[in-house]
Amino acid sequence: MKSKKTKKPNKKKSEPEKQEERKRIKLEKERDEMIEKLKEKEQRRTKLENEHDKMKNEREEMKKELREMSQDLNELL
Repeated sequence: MKSKKTKKPNKKKSEPEKQEERKRIKLEKERDEMIEKLKEKEQRRTKLENEHDKMKNEREEMKKELREMSQDLNELL
């Protein structure tokens, strides 16, 4: 024969427990928002670094082309 399990009544939280729960939820939300902001800043920083590297490479390429053109011009003269 199976034993019948009794259902435990829902324990009501006391006011301090409710306050603590609200505080915990608020802090978790703030933490999540801060993490999201940090991720966005990191993405922006990475994007700017990539753009900077790209511009630096373009500048080096232009310098190289300018040297070649200058050399060609000197050869013509």
